[in-house]
Amino acid sequence: MKNTTISKVLDELISKGDFSGVVSIKKQGKIIYEKASGYADRSNRVNSI
Repeated sequence: MKNTTISKVLDELISKGDFSGVVSIKKQGKIIYEKASGYADRSNRVNSI
């Protein structure tokens, strides 16, 4: 799966409100993709700690 595909899938989930969290993908010890979205505390609607 290419980074652009991962990004498109996550962006779609985020826009629907179906994703809140962090994705970090490494290959051979190097970060090839990272994205964070959503609330740090969803139940209290806190954006960051």
